[in-house]
Amino acid sequence: MIPLGKIILEMLFMLKDYIEIDSLGPGLGRYFDRQSALYG
Repeated sequence: MIPLGKIILEMLFMLKDYIEIDSLGPGLGRYFDRQSALYG
């Protein structure tokens, strides 16, 4: 079972990236960098 807190944190990180950037590219780059850092 997936912890609800982890899902909420992931959503907050994604929203934070989208709010901070003007274009989708850099935000997606940061998102995938974070995923690779978390999951190897």
